[in-house]
Amino acid sequence: FVYRVRPTAPTVNLSVSGWSIAPSSAAWLATPRVPFLALQLNTSTTSVKIAQIRLTQLGTVENLLPAGAGDGDLAGVSVWLDNGSGVIMPPGVIASTGASSALASLLLGTATWSQGKALVNLTQNSVPYLQVGTAPVSLLISVDIGSGNDQAGQPVFGHQAGVSLAQFTDLVGPNGAPLTVAPDPAKAPPYQSTLITLMW
Repeated sequence: FVYRVRPTAPTVNLSVSGWSIAPSSAAWLATPRVPFLALQLNTSTTSVKIAQIRLTQLGTVENLLPAGAGDGDLAGVSVWLDNGSGVIMPPGVIASTGASSALASLLLGTATWSQGKALVNLTQNSVPYLQVGTAPVSLLISVDIGSGNDQAGQPVFGHQAGVSLAQFTDLVGPNGAPLTVAPDPAKAPPYQSTLITLMW
């Protein structure tokens, strides 16, 4: 008998790079679409479907006491497909300038924050996931700054806030399944924005 060993399929790695695009020091309360974090993703071979991104809030919300501190500093979060400019340019803003609609950033999904976490469902061209292949895909993450008080009853003025992709498993496949690829050991989370101060 001749025994043949079936060759093992090569491991597909997902490279994830990230860097802060947050303002240098502060942001005004109730300001929408403040850029915080940029991510770039690509696979070593084939492609992978990413249906959700779980983001973590940093700053005052990390304080254990009082309970609810910082929960409300950030009101919402959006994930955008970069158009190549590295700047978030919503379609409405592009239209108001008379520029080509091709320059607009594509909104992939939004979510609200709760207890320092936000789970963003991604949709591209009505498909409920983002397809990432060997060509780098750049994402821009913006937040809506809160106003009023946090869940501890404290004014959010003067609080600090940031955003992070804390771990590789915060990238989620369709139906909540783990991704079908392995993390690139040289390019993997965590990545985080700088902390900014919330100002009047």
